[in-house]
Amino acid sequence: DDDEDDADDEEEEEGESKEGSGKRAPRDEADKAAAGALAAAWLPREAFGVGRSKIFLRADALSTLLDAVRAQENSAAAAIQSLVRGRQALKRYRETLSGVARVQAAARGFLQRQARRRQQEAARRLEEEQRQRKLEMQRLMREKEAEEAAEAERARREAEEAAE
Repeated sequence: DDDEDDADDEEEEEGESKEGSGKRAPRDEADKAAAGALAAAWLPREAFGVGRSKIFLRADALSTLLDAVRAQENSAAAAIQSLVRGRQALKRYRETLSGVARVQAAARGFLQRQARRRQQEAARRLEEEQRQRKLEMQRLMREKEAEEAAEAERARREAEEAAE
């Protein structure tokens, strides 16, 4: 029956274009070409026929087309999922990168503060050592002055004793 319908449709189309009605002939040719190309993309030529306004399919051609459509949908879904997952991964990567930058900044700040504390502590130790040296020098100077004064006092007593 499908073959007869195809033949009838083809005869009608040829008759219309031969009669010169002309109003649908160029479009019919374009429609046939588009329908044929569409069906031929997934089906062998013997699995379908192109009528004036329909594509006639053999017994298992519809399931083949539906399988092809499902495969295209699955492929498109996989591509969309891949893009979404890629964007999500990129977002997570950027968030991680931002977090890493914050951790690095905190670590640098901590190390800077630690170095500054060590420097300040070293400066305090130096100042304390200088203060201790100065106190020691002052103590030694006082002792020396005390010794000199004691020596002078001894020398004066000896001179007094010798003068007596």
